[in-house]
Amino acid sequence: LDLDLVVTGPLDPLFDRPEPFMILHGGHFNPCPFNGSVMMVARGARHEIWSRFNVPFAEMVATADGQWRGSDQTWIAHVAPDAPGWTWRDGVYAYRKPGWPGGDDLPRDARIVAFPGRKDPKDLGALGWVREHWAA
Repeated sequence: LDLDLVVTGPLDPLFDRPEPFMILHGGHFNPCPFNGSVMMVARGARHEIWSRFNVPFAEMVATADGQWRGSDQTWIAHVAPDAPGWTWRDGVYAYRKPGWPGGDDLPRDARIVAFPGRKDPKDLGALGWVREHWAA
């Protein structure tokens, strides 16, 4: 879990599952389907992600279309495009990204809210749910 996310509900249902690897799906607008803010990795899971990693190739993958698409999540999508993951349907939201219901109110079923991109919970203290659930 990234340090700049807000835990707003119980996490057991998210992590008490059989899959050895999970990653947040759809937490942004760019073509990469994954977001590295929330991952679960069992020891030895998806060995190909870690064993095939090298910086020059990962940078090439991350900028394949001429625009920066992220590092860790783009590499994971390249090597393990079938990786299972959480979405807003599981209560794992990316603030104001696909699946966010609109406005600034916390979704009723939220368990985790990630802040991909340039948003940061420390800058959103005016939102009551951020004040209630996150401390820097």
